[in-house]
Amino acid sequence: MGGCLTAATWEQADARCRLYGARLCTLPELPATRFTGCGLDEEFVWVWESCDHGSDPHGRVAGKPLVRDGATNWQCDDTSAQHGVRCCADHGASGLPPSPPP
Repeated sequence: MGGCLTAATWEQADARCRLYGARLCTLPELPATRFTGCGLDEEFVWVWESCDHGSDPHGRVAGKPLVRDGATNWQCDDTSAQHGVRCCADHGASGLPPSPPP
């Protein structure tokens, strides 16, 4: 999908996935992205979910595909923060608009 993108805002990450007919993964989907390259397995990457606890109505969730030793696997962050990008698709990437997350 155009090579590794290891530092992007939430908007840039969303646009990158859509460019290839995919979407940002959901937090439960992240384990499926482990060991797929780019060295992001233990790094925070943007996911689809928004922060719903009221601290930042514009915040989004970043999660880790691989969690070791009971470490936190997600955090809320401002959409301008820089995190890695992992994309998911319900079908093979086609260039068509992506399906909404499950």
